[in-house]
Amino acid sequence: MKAILRKYLVKQASLFPWLIVLLLVAMIYYVVIGIIVIQENAEGIMAFLIVPYLIPWILLLAGLDYTFRRILKYRLQKVWLIETTILIAWGAWYYHHNFYRTEFVTTSVTPIIVFVKDIQTGKEPERDFLQQSTTFIIPPDNILQLKTFLRTNEWRRLVARTSGGYRYKQIYPMTFMEKDTIQCGKQSYPIQFFILESEKYPHYRFDDKQFDSMRTAVCNKLQLK
Repeated sequence: MKAILRKYLVKQASLFPWLIVLLLVAMIYYVVIGIIVIQENAEGIMAFLIVPYLIPWILLLAGLDYTFRRILKYRLQKVWLIETTILIAWGAWYYHHNFYRTEFVTTSVTPIIVFVKDIQTGKEPERDFLQQSTTFIIPPDNILQLKTFLRTNEWRRLVARTSGGYRYKQIYPMTFMEKDTIQCGKQSYPIQFFILESEKYPHYRFDDKQFDSMRTAVCNKLQLK
């Protein structure tokens, strides 16, 4: 074992074997944490999910490294170049699809969703700290009560889909005639709303009538809480 490690990590080192070592260390770390946590909380078993997630990646990296070495006849400079290029390309793709990404998930195709800032009964969004991504699960009435609105980085890339998998064409954050609050009785609530473009609603027109309808729906929901 020592001879194999010395060969692929020192004497004939390339990038992917070192990545495999890092993934193995991460996997062992999560498993140890899971063993410790599971003694107090059954949710600690979730840490073991890292094993079936990382094993395919480890096998893929090992297979690619072996293939590159065989094809290039152990010309390690070219192996390093190819593996580094693959890692950079994958990193760019992963960053584009997962970092600074805000996703809205609706129950069905809708032309509009409304965020209402309600500190008392609102919910916190599902924010992924490591990936800096945020998911908003929109209720069937398309009105979501939140303790906090979108942060600065959460405006960078907005995407939306239905729970069934349909993806909206475009999202338009709206400010309507500087009406950023809704008055419900004696209480004012800050709002944010978004127009969602789809085949069903390709050019949704939003005017005073739609705004009044939205205000009525929001106030009715807030009074039912």
